[in-house]
Amino acid sequence: KNHPCILFWSLGNEAGNGINMYRAYMWLKRADPTRIVQYEGARLEPLWSSDKVETIDMNTDVYCPMYPSPAKLKAYAELHEGSSCERPLIMCEYMHAQGNSVGGLQQYWDEISSYGILQGGFIWDWMDQGLASQANGKDIWAYGGDFGPSDTPSDYNFCINGLVQPDRTPSPALQEVKKVLQPLAFKAVDLSEGRIAVCNRYTFQSLENLDFTWSVLADGIEVQGGALPSRLDSSPGVWQEVTIALPRMSCDFEYHLLVMAHVRTDSGLEQAGQEVAWEQWQLEVGHNAAETRADAPLDQPPPSPLAQELSSQVVVTAGPLVATVELSSGLLSGLKYHGLELMSTPLVPNFWRPPTDNDYGVLLPKMCAGWRDAGRQAAVIHGPQVVKQGPVSTQLEVRLSICNGSAELVVSYEISAEGV
Repeated sequence: KNHPCILFWSLGNEAGNGINMYRAYMWLKRADPTRIVQYEGARLEPLWSSDKVETIDMNTDVYCPMYPSPAKLKAYAELHEGSSCERPLIMCEYMHAQGNSVGGLQQYWDEISSYGILQGGFIWDWMDQGLASQANGKDIWAYGGDFGPSDTPSDYNFCINGLVQPDRTPSPALQEVKKVLQPLAFKAVDLSEGRIAVCNRYTFQSLENLDFTWSVLADGIEVQGGALPSRLDSSPGVWQEVTIALPRMSCDFEYHLLVMAHVRTDSGLEQAGQEVAWEQWQLEVGHNAAETRADAPLDQPPPSPLAQELSSQVVVTAGPLVATVELSSGLLSGLKYHGLELMSTPLVPNFWRPPTDNDYGVLLPKMCAGWRDAGRQAAVIHGPQVVKQGPVSTQLEVRLSICNGSAELVVSYEISAEGV
């Protein structure tokens, strides 16, 4: 069952502004003086700006921009933080959860958590609007062009933009939202001494009903852990520090410290054992520890690299490593270590990734199509040539023409006995 709670009334959104909206606002204030009213269209400018703060009209109690940038949030907050008369900012929409999305959520909440006048926003939207159907003998969630003949007008998968699927199965985006909005903040005070701090971001409750655990992982495998040594029971908004006795660590592994909080006893919608929040830090030991230990033996200096220009290649030899760059393409085409070739094809510059649903929504694959094959179609303008020859590394540089000559790419290879 849902448990609705009416916080405030809305006049809608994306519908312009005028006398009808003014009168609707005034009627709501008379009919229900206990609640505020918001309207996305209550601005003097005809369109929203991603970065500039608009001039807000009288018929909204909330500044509710649509898809602003984090920089815009910061600008509004710096103008009005601490004011007793300016409107709070609550984004009516700021994340479009279609496909692979909500990746920029943390940047928004870094700003929201820093200013009291910034009070969050609404993700579009909660659930995919797909209908149970079958295709080719398989159960599917049907949408858009799945109904009617092939020329039936539709918005394709535009209604499949929720944090959960139609049957409420969580999408990967929901895990990102849960992490960013978790009710605890963590920070490393001094990881070399195992000191961390936890902030209670609840509004009304302490941390008394949470159990905290820690674990140290070596290359992803837990090697030691337990309950935090100090009871965390801070009040809302309060930071509390705790020290963890970290185990001895070898320089042969990469280590991480993981701290988690779980519900202690059933409480309302939360069940005992439910994960509430977590944070992870890399511990500064791992493979570089031998370089910082006082008792570590001094290594022999690496061999000086030697560059040779052959008829079709520049070959750089640095001890057991041999790197080959092609004169015709400027690309790194070979990398041998102790005689073993590590590359099967040249290293081609890449400016492309698979487009997301939101990319298609604003026609980015079409507008940026020239970058898809820019690396493969690159042509040498100058080089490759040695631009720096040192006792430890050699640097090669090549200038490439890309995007049919409309752009230039400079590639620099720095080669030493440790790699490229």
